[in-house]
Amino acid sequence: MYYLEVKINKLKIQNMKIVKLICAVFCLHLLGSHLSAQVSGIKPIILTVSDRMTSNIIFPTDILSADRGSQDILVQKASGAENILQVKAASKSFETSNISVVTKGAHFYSFIVSYQVLPAQLNILIKDNAESEAVRLSDFPVPQDFSLTSKPFLNKSKSSLNCRLTLKSIYIHNGVLLFGLQINNTSLLDYPIEAIHLFIRDKQRAKRKAQQSVDLENVFSTLCPIVKGKQKIDVVVGVRSFTIPKNKQLMIELQEKNGGRNIYLPVKSKTVLKARPY
Repeated sequence: MYYLEVKINKLKIQNMKIVKLICAVFCLHLLGSHLSAQVSGIKPIILTVSDRMTSNIIFPTDILSADRGSQDILVQKASGAENILQVKAASKSFETSNISVVTKGAHFYSFIVSYQVLPAQLNILIKDNAESEAVRLSDFPVPQDFSLTSKPFLNKSKSSLNCRLTLKSIYIHNGVLLFGLQINNTSLLDYPIEAIHLFIRDKQRAKRKAQQSVDLENVFSTLCPIVKGKQKIDVVVGVRSFTIPKNKQLMIELQEKNGGRNIYLPVKSKTVLKARPY
């Protein structure tokens, strides 16, 4: 009789263990389902960068860390601003990569980065709610009917292999110098445009001394990707207002994509000072 009671008690204990195990599995299943429902992917922000222009990402709080997925991407905090991250390509063209940024308050941001000669977004403003607002070149405060080349007062040009770049006017508007340019392709071959690059460099290079240059970031542009054969187009390029130091000059560089018809147009300081208000 005693043996039978012990056996029954063992069966009860085993059954209770099985019930507890089933309950534990069920609870884990519910917990896993709950956690799965709570986990959501962070949608990355698309960012295009160039080796000729610097892209700026403005965060609502100070940056704690920025990790780049490739050495082909250059990142740094802007001088004097802990919440602005400057991004640039180290070389022309690279495989798509990413940047991960952590800011104060444990906020995390993810960016997919790819190369583009003329980035669609030069500045990105990150709002408090983690949404991004792209500041595009076309959104810059310049009148929609802006047409500089219809009112030319300059005529400085350079050419290369039947393609001519002409500076026709310089206007100032909202603290931005706007250069009215004309590209005239007199050949039958199309002229695909890589970029229009403005920079300041030494007028003359001393012997055994490297020539120094300072890049000017485009904040406005109406550049089109190609100039057809026997065609001329008008282009407006804007940079923030500047002055040229003594013994230096402005250079306007027109680059042909995968070609050799690059044009360098020197502009003296006195020419820039002729800029007219718009």
